[in-house]
Amino acid sequence: MKKNGFLATSVLYSFFLCFCILMVGLLANYTHQALIFEKSSSLLTYEKQNLYLEIILPAFFDYD
Repeated sequence: MKKNGFLATSVLYSFFLCFCILMVGLLANYTHQALIFEKSSSLLTYEKQNLYLEIILPAFFDYD
């Protein structure tokens, strides 16, 4: 095998490996951000629901 062919193949594989690592990192970052958004949106929904049940709803029903 020629030395130039080995060098070209090594460079090609190293670029492919870097590309794969970059794609895995981007995918992991995307899924992490999606999970954070899902948790924060459900937390906001829970807080809105508590606001409705504890403050807004009792204002309509005055038990005095």
